[in-house]
Amino acid sequence: TTYSFELLPGQKGYIGFYPYYNRVYGDLELHGNWGDGLISTEKAYGYSVKLTDIGKADGLFKFILY
Repeated sequence: TTYSFELLPGQKGYIGFYPYYNRVYGDLELHGNWGDGLISTEKAYGYSVKLTDIGKADGLFKFILY
């Protein structure tokens, strides 16, 4: 993948990346180790990075000046 940025002479910096996220919801289950079965259930959510159609991380690339 190639990213291009137009800079003025003397500008310095780095390429920053801010990923886009998927938010997923579900149930978090706690099971006992001694045959106790299901002990408790809680609602939970988490995040995963969105991917492009070709499997690369999707997000915003920006040149950060310093």
